Amino acid sequence: MSLDPVNRLSSIVALIQRRQSAAEGATPARSKATARSRSKPAVALDSLGKRVMARIDAIAPDDPQRRRKVFTTFIEAALLNELGENLINDAGFHQMVDTISQTLLEEPLLSAQVETAIDALLSAPG
Repeated sequence: MSLDPVNRLSSIVALIQRRQSAAEGATPARSKATARSRSKPAVALDSLGKRVMARIDAIAPDDPQRRRKVFTTFIEAALLNELGENLINDAGFHQMVDTISQTLLEEPLLSAQVETAIDALLSAPG
């Protein structure tokens, strides 16, 4: 059985959104407003991509942790895109990003897909 890493990440994001909504005591009206605020126009996604690539370019080419940092940067951007930029200031957000990144990096079934994603990020024009 082949696992699609994008679908798996989407499932993780959906679970986090449900838990975040439950923790915040979101009402249906609030949930709809939050969902609308999270939908990103193409321009915003382009800007997000540029910011991610700028952060990746800032990682030293000889950094022994470069591949891990590139993947973590991608996961952080994906979560911020899905859950809202305001999470960047949340005390537990970076720990959550590190935990998710580490879990995905250590998952043997995703190894090839993760390496392919990292290679694509490193070869993308910045």
